[in-house]
This record gives sequence, structure tokens and C-alpha cells, in this order.
Amino acid sequence: ADVDAVDPLPPHLEEAMHILLHRSDLRSVAADELRLEPRHWPKPWSALAAAVLLADCPDVHAVTADEGVAPVPALVELVHRLAALPLEGRVPAVTDPAARLAEIAAAMRKAEHADVLRHLDHELGEARRAGDRARERELLAERFAVTKSKAMRTD
Repeated sequence: ADVDAVDPLPPHLEEAMHILLHRSDLRSVAADELRLEPRHWPKPWSALAAAVLLADCPDVHAVTADEGVAPVPALVELVHRLAALPLEGRVPAVTDPAARLAEIAAAMRKAEHADVLRHLDHELGEARRAGDRARERELLAERFAVTKSKAMRTD
């Protein structure tokens, strides 16, 4: 197997990265308001997300020179490919980058929330099978808190 092989980036994450590379003005919005973080991208793509969201990389050259990006050919290649393609050139075209980025972020949070609930439900099943009532109560409280926090947010 090729040790340099990298799993492809899921399409919605590539689209978000494409928007962030072309629209540096949306980077702080993405991080602060939409709560996008490097952890939302799988490794090694998270290093690219960190360069774009956290480091002060004003242009493509600074992004590809970032210490987390430069040593990974797949990341550098993606940056160059996306930088060369206008957002309107995507299929489908991105005509309102801010709105599209908000949609992607909301979908990511929804999926993350579902993953947390799935994990808690699995743990709850384990606690019930083991007859661990204290753990079961603890997990039910945690599940309730997660569900309530989701209901209070407007996304």
C-alpha cells in the first residue's frame, strides 16, 4: 500500500474548503459564527483546515507553505486545484458562498449531533445489559442534556 495515499475528502468538506480558500473574508465567520473547526475535517485534511481557519494565511502560497500542509502532497494539490477553479465553476455552482457555507456547517453540526446520540444510545444499551443503573441514569441525563442543547439552538 502507498504510505502517502490519503482518503479523499468528502464532497461537502471539499466544497467548504473551496469557499474558504476563495473567500478569506468568510474565514472568521466560519470559525466564530458557524463554529467550523479543523476537527470537522478528517486527518490529514484537518491540517489544511487549521491553516485556513486558524493560521493567518492570506493567500494560496501561504496556505501551501504552512507547516501542516507543505509536507502532504495531497493537501498542496487540493489547494492548487481549488484555487484554480472559480466557485462559479463548481457543479453545482456556488453563487452565494456565505449561504452555502452556512448550509454545510449546519449539516455538519446535525451529523455530529446524531453521532453523539448514537454513541450515547449504544453506551446506554451496554449499561442496561450490564444492569448498571447508576451508569444508565448518568447516560440518560447526558442524552437529555445533548437533546435539550440541540433544541435551544436555532440551526
